[in-house]
Amino acid sequence: MLAELIFAAAMFAPQAPQGVVINELSYDDSGADNLEFIELYNGGANNVDISGWTLTEEDGTSASGNVHLIAGTILAPGQFWVIGQAAVPNLNETITYSLENGADAVFLSDANGVYQDSVAWEMQLWSNPLPLWLEGDGLGGDIQLHEHGGMFQNSISRGIDGFDTDDNGCDFRPAPWTPGTLNLLGMTTVLPYINDFDAPVGTDVTSDFTFSFVSGNVVDPATLTSPAPPSPQGGNCAVWYDPTGGGNANWLNNFTQSDYMMESYVYVTGPNGLFDGDDGENWAMGVRGHSDSFGEYQNVGGFHGVVSCTTTQSGHTGIAWVCNRTQTTSELYLVDFNNGAGNLAGGEFTVLAGPINIQSGVNDGWQRIRLCVQGTSVVGNFGGNYGCDDGQRFTASTNTVCANGAYLTYRECVSNNLNLQPLMTDALFIGDCTTATTSQTGTGSPSSVGTPTISSPAPVIGSPTFAITVSGLIPGSAPFAGIAINTGATLPGIAIPGAPPTALLYVNPIIINIAIADGAGNANFGVPLPCKPSLMGLTLLAQGFDWDATLPFAVPVALSPALIMTLGY
Repeated sequence: MLAELIFAAAMFAPQAPQGVVINELSYDDSGADNLEFIELYNGGANNVDISGWTLTEEDGTSASGNVHLIAGTILAPGQFWVIGQAAVPNLNETITYSLENGADAVFLSDANGVYQDSVAWEMQLWSNPLPLWLEGDGLGGDIQLHEHGGMFQNSISRGIDGFDTDDNGCDFRPAPWTPGTLNLLGMTTVLPYINDFDAPVGTDVTSDFTFSFVSGNVVDPATLTSPAPPSPQGGNCAVWYDPTGGGNANWLNNFTQSDYMMESYVYVTGPNGLFDGDDGENWAMGVRGHSDSFGEYQNVGGFHGVVSCTTTQSGHTGIAWVCNRTQTTSELYLVDFNNGAGNLAGGEFTVLAGPINIQSGVNDGWQRIRLCVQGTSVVGNFGGNYGCDDGQRFTASTNTVCANGAYLTYRECVSNNLNLQPLMTDALFIGDCTTATTSQTGTGSPSSVGTPTISSPAPVIGSPTFAITVSGLIPGSAPFAGIAINTGATLPGIAIPGAPPTALLYVNPIIINIAIADGAGNANFGVPLPCKPSLMGLTLLAQGFDWDATLPFAVPVALSPALIMTLGY
């Protein structure tokens, strides 16, 4: 094949040896394909002359291939070059071929034939041998550029401009299109994203999410075709499906990252007796990844063997909660989709937990679902208290450590859309997942019995018994001991007028608690931590003090070092 012949003559060098990468592309419009483009970006430190470079297209199902010779230009660091069709904004050069709506790929080579970068898509449909230059497993599923009245277009965008790990499934995600400008300019949703969906019915989430067919939108659960009660949060909720049928995806427009907390009330129901025997519906809520435009489902739990719509090619990546519902079963899984393209070696999904069988009157209705992913650690929760690390708790390890996005998808395969139970959420939180940690800074200042110390266990959100201990105090402190608490950053160590010169203040107190030390010179200060996911990552500061009238100073105070506590799981 043409691409292999060119590759065989090239010197392979991963991660864009000259710094120029394919940064963004669109191969399939939702209407007529008149917005196809490939954006190049110089993410290196030097000017690069791309005169005579080539973009080679390789079809995944036939022997055809096309070569586009790039016009003469020099790309400075941080500069873009858009090659596409006439209607594409910021166009620099018209492309000489069309990109396939199906199994296809493009790869970039310099004027000497040295490979630079590539993107391949709809990998499940490839019947040709996989390219030797394939980066990772390519991209799975059909990712369309959807045109919603000239607004809300999405493309296949590199999650971090110019950053290349040689794995398409990790490096790219659907995001607002930005041909000729930085992809991050479309990633405007600041984390944490918190939405109780109590806006008026019909309010959508287009200011925060890019969507494929229908934006997530606010509904009154009591007025749905299959009515539901309000969630424990109360008020309205959100649905994430296309009422006309098929599939749907919503992708959060946040800046790409790898560690996430996703938590929500989700309305789950048992088996649907109104379904035909080969009917089914599926939803997914995932992080550290993305999906295709249609929310196509993987064969989790043998789902493909039940439903009639088995010609799916899923684009899910990352870690997700997944629910499959049929006439006789309703099952919830925690799944590692890895880098996607599930029929390729190394791209298969892994079930981390489940199935959890959803049974009417037992564990159905509004349930809290939580997913915390940090590094190689995955913690999932079903049921329990919103914001707390409780309920049915599942832990697993993952090798899927890509930096990517967050998404919600729904896909149906039913004979009657009136029988659908769409993905329904309330109190949706998407933010950072942080390990609870403690550390100390600064130096203490002694009393007549020694220098106070300060300590605490890891500050886990939702711990009602969390307490900070100050030790080394004067037993039965006369007249008192205490603790100063604040949030944010420590002070640099500020001298206290009238106090010993070693008494340096590291915490600017907003709360002061007074206590009497016990006979061993210890005092415990309870700081109950509520079940609030918005507290994730909050820094809590504390410094203990002891009043010692025997010290020869106007302010006879002894101090501990400062304790820095990061609230987490």
